[in-house]
Amino acid sequence: MKASKGHSTPYQLGQLEAQKFVNELLLDRLSRNDEPNLNEPLAEPQPAPPVVYSAPPSVYKRLAETESELANAQRFIHSLSQSRAYRLMMKTLRLLGRTR
Repeated sequence: MKASKGHSTPYQLGQLEAQKFVNELLLDRLSRNDEPNLNEPLAEPQPAPPVVYSAPPSVYKRLAETESELANAQRFIHSLSQSRAYRLMMKTLRLLGRTR
């Protein structure tokens, strides 16, 4: 957008406002002398508030199903490892591995 003679564009006005704001901040900081006092103890950092996640009920339902499936699989593996046929198969596989 071109400015006519003697008029500023909205962009130029925005730049001027921003520069005034920055200058005021700098003057305020200088007037308050915000230098850190090295003799004062540092403030203890505050712990962040706990993050709370929420999900749709279908996610929690699927999670429960997955946990149930995992528990069933673990029980199956345990019962399988206790069976005589499984132990015999593993022994055979170990022997085959040694003969190669």
